[in-house]
Amino acid sequence: MTQYSQAIVTAIGGNTYTRNLSAGDTVVVTGTTTESNNTRVASVSIASGSVTISTSTLALNGSATVTVGTSANGSYSIGFSYTDNKNKFYTATLQGTVSGYVVDTTPAQFTFADIANAAPNSTHHRGVLISGGGMNTPTTATGGGGLFLVKSGSANPSITSSAYTTANKTVSPGQYIWAKITASANNGTSVSTTINVSGVTDTFTVATPGGTSGGASSAVQPGTPGNNSHGIVVYGPNASTEVFSSNLRASNLAVFSTFSIAAGASATFFCAAANNTSKVLVIATAAYQGYQQNISITKATDRYVLTNTLSSGTISGFTYAIRTS
Repeated sequence: MTQYSQAIVTAIGGNTYTRNLSAGDTVVVTGTTTESNNTRVASVSIASGSVTISTSTLALNGSATVTVGTSANGSYSIGFSYTDNKNKFYTATLQGTVSGYVVDTTPAQFTFADIANAAPNSTHHRGVLISGGGMNTPTTATGGGGLFLVKSGSANPSITSSAYTTANKTVSPGQYIWAKITASANNGTSVSTTINVSGVTDTFTVATPGGTSGGASSAVQPGTPGNNSHGIVVYGPNASTEVFSSNLRASNLAVFSTFSIAAGASATFFCAAANNTSKVLVIATAAYQGYQQNISITKATDRYVLTNTLSSGTISGFTYAIRTS
């Protein structure tokens, strides 16, 4: 930071003094006048520019400090004026340009804390501080269509805040960006939002576990998609694609899924050739092994449907299809 001294001499008709400055400089202004025996106080005002002054009045032989902002650029102008006891109006102007400030909108790398094993359909949010990397100027943040907000302070925002939108937003150094995601309804699925601030990006990801979650889902084993029933078939809620584990074609166990069915409700289990005579369906609950008398079964070429025929009460258990040929 450089400090200059500048005496201001006021006169009828006005004097203009030029001082070109750099960002962060200060100027000490001393009040003087060409009018003899005048001790009146001059008023001081900033006409333009990113500068501040320590006082709004300037006495004869008094001083005021003009400070140039660290992010200032362009020109500035400061006016001084007073009226003497003969109603003569005296003015002076201090003006100039400010240089040396380099605009930088690029922050340091930021990283969201991803979430694994999120419950299906659950909502989560995480925040990151936008700072460092030389960033000294507000810039635009984008979310690629995902929900996010910008806020000051490290306190967590409400997860239901209406500030969460998909619109682009302005972020300043030292502010926080929070991203919000609702997890998938399916097991083994990730949902992501990528935040971009002047080319610096990170992706916030929420993933559901690849395991049993009730409904028509089962424990996930490594596998490849297929069209024939072989090995263990796994489905998450609302699944429509079979996933087979590796090297189990010699196994007679064809399909395995858990279920929890409310009274009068149904659950669908995808199984190639479910109505083929080579398949035997087994339903097991806590109370029964084998065929469950309160569950009806409807079979089709690619699925079978279990229906809880009770008037009240939920039936839970597991079902599998055994290949007999």
